[in-house]
Amino acid sequence: MEQIPNIQELSIVLTVPNHNPTLLTPDFLAGSVIIPTDWELSRPPVLSQRASQVAFKSGTNVVAQPGTITFSEILNYKDLDDVPVAANSKKYAKNIPQPQLPIPVISTHTKAD
Repeated sequence: MEQIPNIQELSIVLTVPNHNPTLLTPDFLAGSVIIPTDWELSRPPVLSQRASQVAFKSGTNVVAQPGTITFSEILNYKDLDDVPVAANSKKYAKNIPQPQLPIPVISTHTKAD
């Protein structure tokens, strides 16, 4: 019997040449309507030149490093309609100054039941 994998986490990585991690702030994410304005932080953001991280109680985590930004979400059997990570990464990509066109990479972590 073939097991169906249980996807635990979904990550979308945008590869953006010359991306500056300091652009990633909760204010930028909410002000650019990348995330809903009512999302609450799960812990204080980490903001630096090398890497920035913003984590939300919704389960969405955003990490920026030079040249990349990663949107990830722990799924825990969520309905796919309740997983905003793809829409969030698309909105972020639209807010990146041109000509820095992002190259998306999708990654999943699975666990066999």
